[in-house]
Amino acid sequence: MSLKRKYGLLASSAAVALLLAACGGDTGDKDTGTNDGGDSAEVENGDGGSSIPEFDAVVENEGDPIDGGTLRIAMVADSAFPGIFSTEFYGINLDSLLMGPTNGSLLRSDEEYQWSDGAASMDFDEDANKVTIKLQEGVKWHDGEEVTVDDVVFTHEIVGHPDYTGVRYNEALQNIEGMEEYHNGEADSISGLNVVDDYTLEIQYIEPQGPALLQAGGGVWAYAAPRHYYGDLPIDEIESSAQVRENPIGFGPFKVAKIVPGESVEYEAFEDYFEGAPKIDKIIVERVPTSGIVEALKSGDFDITWGMPANLYDSFEEGIPGYTTLGTPGQSYDYLSFKVGKWDGKKNVYDPDAKMA
Repeated sequence: MSLKRKYGLLASSAAVALLLAACGGDTGDKDTGTNDGGDSAEVENGDGGSSIPEFDAVVENEGDPIDGGTLRIAMVADSAFPGIFSTEFYGINLDSLLMGPTNGSLLRSDEEYQWSDGAASMDFDEDANKVTIKLQEGVKWHDGEEVTVDDVVFTHEIVGHPDYTGVRYNEALQNIEGMEEYHNGEADSISGLNVVDDYTLEIQYIEPQGPALLQAGGGVWAYAAPRHYYGDLPIDEIESSAQVRENPIGFGPFKVAKIVPGESVEYEAFEDYFEGAPKIDKIIVERVPTSGIVEALKSGDFDITWGMPANLYDSFEEGIPGYTTLGTPGQSYDYLSFKVGKWDGKKNVYDPDAKMA
């Protein structure tokens, strides 16, 4: 059966809360305007500019949970999603969202955006500048094989490989002992990755990281890639492989059952999920263009949405019956700059003939 109770999120932090806040500016020392009654409130802008809408971050529903059923999700996007189901290779947020139900998490971020336990735990020895990852035993990939620290080593080897074609190789990974030598083809392995046993991995860093390493995104590459499933694929062929594009696997609560390239993904419950089988049977995610999403919601076609655009806010500001608008502050800043001159070593010299002058 399908879920027909409509209680979902219309506004993602990136789509509404972040963009509207960015337009509004600093809220200064004004009251946050948090409304516990379930409706959105508005915060007066500290510089007298336009107000910033505030949204609830969660929704709670009364009544007994539905047993089984299908959760229908609208992915709001005007372009087809690329369909790169790999943490190492995906390029845009649509694919990241689609991997959410299936990938699984070695570590999770808590309400303070610090790493907390998932399928693994993490210990940071600041004096030794070393991180220890400890996997739970019995965590399984969707094909039944166990997740081991060799899979954690493998994801590092993919991203650090000389033939890697993605964008994830960064300064934090370069700070792992031996990573640069491996990346430059001067070594066959990464010396800073010490496999203690099948469930324990020590990661040695070169430069001191400090407490920032404990923060999600602070430097620890907390992922795994199924070495056994990719087999002997050359690194530069993984991104285009059937293992990534057609039949991806993870160790999350749902596994991919069907992909219509660029348009929809159907998931089914993974009964061997390490935290217990999901309460629902299926998830179906369908791409819906921005021009049709409001009418689709008014018709009750979906339970929740991903990525409601900010420029549609006027069309659902008063609410859509049966739905709740949620949003959280963005965790990043964006800026746009233009090159209108050049730096002469002491100051910027304006160039009236620059393209953006």
